[in-house]
Amino acid sequence: MAKNAVKTAGDDARAKYADNEGNTWSGRGRQPKWIKAALAAGNLVYRRSCQHEGR
Repeated sequence: MAKNAVKTAGDDARAKYADNEGNTWSGRGRQPKWIKAALAAGNLVYRRSCQHEGR
């Protein structure tokens, strides 16, 4: 990346966590409300499989 290039929000931040509702989170930054709610309810949060993401 160039010295003065601006990095966008989607760069290198593929979704690592997902729920059955279609919500996703890359695992970076603050936890989204849906993750906090799931953890508070005692639910497990599973990491997505990276097989279908072109890696």
